[in-house]
Amino acid sequence: MSRAGRKVLTCVTLSAISVHTAIAVELCPWAIQAIDKLRRAFLWKGTASVHGGRCMVAWPKCCRPAELGGLGILDLKLMSLSLRLRCEWLRRTDETRTWASLPANSDALCTALFRVSTTVQVGDGKKTLFWTDNWLNGSSIEFLAPCLFAAVPAKAKRSTTVAQGLLNSSWTQDIKGALTVQVILDYLNIWELVRPCQLLDGVNDVFMWRWTPDHQYSASSAYATLFFGQTIVPGAKLLLKTRAPPKCKFFC
Repeated sequence: MSRAGRKVLTCVTLSAISVHTAIAVELCPWAIQAIDKLRRAFLWKGTASVHGGRCMVAWPKCCRPAELGGLGILDLKLMSLSLRLRCEWLRRTDETRTWASLPANSDALCTALFRVSTTVQVGDGKKTLFWTDNWLNGSSIEFLAPCLFAAVPAKAKRSTTVAQGLLNSSWTQDIKGALTVQVILDYLNIWELVRPCQLLDGVNDVFMWRWTPDHQYSASSAYATLFFGQTIVPGAKLLLKTRAPPKCKFFC
């Protein structure tokens, strides 16, 4: 079998079981390393192990998307993170899930990526977190007023919703830190932004995914965002559409 054929099997077969597992749990670093060792050996040599001298290209480059000059093989660490975002998305957007009311167990990196990737159109404010979600003109208070945000206890950041915070301006009671000049300036800025906000009883909050036209989560869009900032290789997409033999395109 040619390397181009082994590349197809590596993408389709050797990555499938790992991806299926990554939907539910975070893959351990040692597990990713062991799986990558097998995938790398099969790609370059067609065996269960391979020496470094037979690997013509570094494995991280092989795991880049094709338009970035890679082979399109999934990076298991990044794909695992992208897939775990699905549970966070469903927990915040679909209350019919039987596990939606269970305590969240998201890791810090997954939570941070979810916050960056979503904005909220506020309805009744019952599902939107006041301090951390992007509900004020597409931004969060964490971003707009970092000093004020630092003066709020972690428990309030995780639990206070927009509905609770706007009720009698009770969000001001969450501020427990020192009232420095910058905290006061941030407070006045947020007060002016929050004051005109009106909640709509009976209307659910709408979470919108930034990276798709229909604002709905997809694993492919989440995975693609993790490569933002890397240089696109000119002609890479054109190479994929050429009618050259697969082994020639693999070499290129």
